[in-house]
Amino acid sequence: AYIVYESESDELGLGMPDNVYHIYRMEVATGTKVLVTPVDQASNVDSKYPSSSADGKTICYYSNAPSSHANQCDDCDTEYQWWVAKANDANTGFGTPTAISWSSEDGRKAAATGRCQVSDDGSAIVFSTDSDLSAPSVLAASVTPVASGDYQVWVTRDDGATATLISGGINDPSSTAGVTAGSDCYDPTLNSDGSLVAFRCKKKLHPSGYQPGSTADDEGWLYDHAANKLTLFAEMNVDDESACAGSSASKADLLADVSAQYAVWASNHTNKHRHAACGLCLTLPVPPSLLRSWGDDPVYTDAMPTSVTTSSCPF
Repeated sequence: AYIVYESESDELGLGMPDNVYHIYRMEVATGTKVLVTPVDQASNVDSKYPSSSADGKTICYYSNAPSSHANQCDDCDTEYQWWVAKANDANTGFGTPTAISWSSEDGRKAAATGRCQVSDDGSAIVFSTDSDLSAPSVLAASVTPVASGDYQVWVTRDDGATATLISGGINDPSSTAGVTAGSDCYDPTLNSDGSLVAFRCKKKLHPSGYQPGSTADDEGWLYDHAANKLTLFAEMNVDDESACAGSSASKADLLADVSAQYAVWASNHTNKHRHAACGLCLTLPVPPSLLRSWGDDPVYTDAMPTSVTTSSCPF
């Protein structure tokens, strides 16, 4: 087992200046530490927030080192990007790291709030950025929906040579046309082989067509690589507040609240809507305002936690 971490100390006595963050890997069984980032990393460069595969051989991290990616826009300023470092065959050290994200235009960068994560088997790395990684040039980036500056979630399965959008359309997550304007998506986490990825999105259009309001907070979305589909699994509560960021409201609580609102609404209409023959109330349609309290979107009902709280969300 391995631990990867950041430190601003020269832990291995390599003559590196203090107060410059580097990435280290430690083998738990032996305590052996290895420097992951280049020993000659510039003093104005910081490297942070690492994630590792189970075997410790693939490590992604956040750094403002000058990007060497082939798709980096020309004459763009250096920004924080996601990088990957690969261990040597003996697993005793690391080669030159590779940028796995890049600036599609000046100022576009990685999101520290949406840390990169490596699958246990090292085959996939997920991360968030406001760059349009589907478009390597400024000209191409300017005409795509994700060029508006929203953070979206991407996956690379070839150590950064290419990146695929996975927070786009519900039925085609790689489609930039399916990105909802203003729907920042970030903070991805994935299973052992990268076939499933969960992440947060703000204000992303629901499968039912409902558009969360401008104050809407995080909701949980699941990307299924095999099905190439997104599913909304943790929706907002009745106040447009997050169901994945500390809310104690459960789905049952939310539906009970909707029922209570419906009962009040229905009682105000009872005397006006009695069946002429039997005197029973007619079935009344639920008003749109109540439907929006939870919505009719598909969710994983069998796996839905009793209480949708921070601890029950996957991020």
